Amino acid sequence: MTLQLGGNLISDLTVLTNLTQLTNFSLYHNSVFNLAPLANLTTLKSLDLRWNPGISGFSPLSGLTNLSSLYLAGIVSATRRSCRS
Repeated sequence: MTLQLGGNLISDLTVLTNLTQLTNFSLYHNSVFNLAPLANLTTLKSLDLRWNPGISGFSPLSGLTNLSSLYLAGIVSATRRSCRS
């Protein structure tokens, strides 16, 4: 199953936690910051998180063992943000 939600100003992903059959998910150009709701989407093969500059950490993705494509352009890590201040 594929879901494309690019460019929708989405910030809260909790409504997606039960989409366990999702294989391709595109969330580019949104306002996502917490990836924890994606932790149960273990069938994901492709995840597009480009241009979500508020993402604070990627550890929730560590259990996505089927993930073969991850797109992260335009994301500045929390460490880099704190160094700029």
